[in-house]
Amino acid sequence: MTPTSAAARRNIVGAAIGNAFELFDFTAYATFATVISYTFFPAGHSDAALLMTLATFGIGFLVRPLGAFIIGAYADRHGRRAAMTLTVWVMAAGSAIIAFLPGYARIGLLAPLALVIARLLQGFAAGGELGAATSILVENARENRIGLAGSWQTTGQHLGALMSGLLGLILFLSFDEHTIRDWAWRLPFVFGTLIAPVGIYLRKTLEETAPTPEERPSFADFMRQFRNHAFSCLPIGVVYEAGSTIQQYFFQFAVTYAVHTLHMPVRKALLINISNGVVGFAGSLSGGLLADRYGARPVIIVSRLINAVLYLPVFWLMLQAPSLLNLTLACAVLMVGNAVSGGAGMAFLASLFPKEQRAFGIGLSYSIGVTLFGSTAQLVFAGIISLTGSKLSWIGYVITICALSAVILMACRNTPRNTLRNTTPATRITDKKKARPA
Repeated sequence: MTPTSAAARRNIVGAAIGNAFELFDFTAYATFATVISYTFFPAGHSDAALLMTLATFGIGFLVRPLGAFIIGAYADRHGRRAAMTLTVWVMAAGSAIIAFLPGYARIGLLAPLALVIARLLQGFAAGGELGAATSILVENARENRIGLAGSWQTTGQHLGALMSGLLGLILFLSFDEHTIRDWAWRLPFVFGTLIAPVGIYLRKTLEETAPTPEERPSFADFMRQFRNHAFSCLPIGVVYEAGSTIQQYFFQFAVTYAVHTLHMPVRKALLINISNGVVGFAGSLSGGLLADRYGARPVIIVSRLINAVLYLPVFWLMLQAPSLLNLTLACAVLMVGNAVSGGAGMAFLASLFPKEQRAFGIGLSYSIGVTLFGSTAQLVFAGIISLTGSKLSWIGYVITICALSAVILMACRNTPRNTLRNTTPATRITDKKKARPA
């Protein structure tokens, strides 16, 4: 049964807020990467400190597959709502550690060690977050609005980036550089900790039909069913996530790139996050609507191929006159294709897996793709720039992964079309235009 309008709105807000929370924290970490490097790592060469900070950023990804495995299976067997509430608690714990952790000057090596623990907690929660939240969105949507419903997952990500950018800008307008480096950079993580109870409350109000104890398979049976019916779809999901992740972290790296490579003031560079959040919010919803009209897979492929062609000329033109305005405009142009692809992508991922293993399958696809490409992205970007001395060289890596993912998805024409809701026929949203209601 499709929920009422009020219940559907609660589902959208409750599901999207977790991803907004995750991206808020991750964007804040990327935004203040340079400051964090001064706080938690020994004083020394600034490039080395930044690379260590970015490596710590990547450590959080290593446990994402474990989070997807444990929390995703729990969501499919016991219900999405309980799993989604758990992820917010764990994310909040990681934010609290970063917010209140003393620096290297006070506690020495315990500082980077505790920072690693915080990133591991957040990575574990994020691994199980997306699968459960996406499942509850698409399974409770009207049949002709499954793409739009799923797009609220990535819309939440862009909302989180926007909130992070706005809060960071407020900080830099309110405090001098010394105060920000000393303690004010912690305020976004304090804010992230304080909003967690709101997310927990909203998630406890979600409507779902959880499996009864009689319907619930044993874990061994659950894994056997996944291997028999859904495991073959996992590589397709990982390929989709590879192209999505490399672009998303391209945009998250933009502020670090502006400050560390182009030597722009941080307070001005934060406008990039704000612009990306606004464009991404609109683009993601547009991608969901386009998926409902034309099918998710074609929208993803076309968007990625267009972006693969645009990355090099757009950034080359920006570097001819590197300024904050030109970098912001370049990112905004490229964000359109990335956001449209991501908005359509949630319905595509959901369609790969049957309802009984959907949260598990989506979570594994997401976490494996993000671990392989997201955990290394910012480190690879900074490393390529450092090795080549070229401000444009790192774009080639983004183009390669983006184009390859589009080409591979183009070749996967016979993807499964699983029922996204128990009450409807198998949806054709993956690659066929849906019939419009009379």
